[in-house]
Amino acid sequence: MTNTIHLACVLNDPRQTYWARCGQGLQDQARDDGIELTIHPVYSFAEVQPAILDCLRDPRVDARILAGTDCSLTESVALVSALRTPIIVCSGELVGMQPACDVIPDLRRAATLAASYLVERRHGQGKIVHIQGVSQTSVEALGKHER
Repeated sequence: MTNTIHLACVLNDPRQTYWARCGQGLQDQARDDGIELTIHPVYSFAEVQPAILDCLRDPRVDARILAGTDCSLTESVALVSALRTPIIVCSGELVGMQPACDVIPDLRRAATLAASYLVERRHGQGKIVHIQGVSQTSVEALGKHER
């Protein structure tokens, strides 16, 4: 009998392309590794706290992932102190306990790869514009990418 690893992920709004791609990557990697993954999408900040508390209460889960959002567990000290499984934070913040690890994506590298891909696809011709949106994460402008 094999022991299957069970992960639960509270994922920021998957209607946003970035988080949808992150969720798909998590699902693909979990499937490849034989891991059972349950994704709990949250569409507003108000949904985060209840979603992570539901994940914490599930005894079948071996680890939890908090992806793209912030959560405060200070009001849940008894639950948190009884928690024996790790929480992994990716591009977010966990207040009230220390996460097992904090994953911070290299957004500059991702932007460089995306820009290089676009330049390659356009065979070095034309113009590419980088429009920076509203974000909690500060990404430096890449500047012009010319060949």
